[in-house]
Amino acid sequence: MPTVITGSHNWSSSAEEDNDENTLIIKDISIANQFMQEFKKRYNDAGGTGSFIIPSDVINENNNSTINFELNQNFPNPFNPVTTINFQVHVKSFVSLKIFDILGREVAKLVNEEKQQGKYSVEFNGSKLSSGVYLYELKAGYFRSVKKMTMMK
Repeated sequence: MPTVITGSHNWSSSAEEDNDENTLIIKDISIANQFMQEFKKRYNDAGGTGSFIIPSDVINENNNSTINFELNQNFPNPFNPVTTINFQVHVKSFVSLKIFDILGREVAKLVNEEKQQGKYSVEFNGSKLSSGVYLYELKAGYFRSVKKMTMMK
């Protein structure tokens, strides 16, 4: 089933009645997701501050499940010395998951490879780290999310 992205019909008056110049129909969900990510990046890079809204998830019409990029809070948190980080990738993407200290120095690289769509779980052993707050960052395509975790010895 096609994914339909519609415009606001304010580019020209002919769009209201004469044609569909503000409508884009994409028949492949992975292409639709890539298009939305690229559009969001270019919109933000161009200084877009208007009321443009991009949905945070897309319904996969083949199995009616919601799929999106997601980075979950590690568990347990605080941890000593092992914690689990779960994340979800909505389309095949190059994924990196890194741990940083509070000064922004990279202390571990947990994932640095292409991943298929799906849910993933990574165990992090912080036994060589000192107690404190650490940040973990997931990058996948244009998606980026950072969360805090606390190591307590």
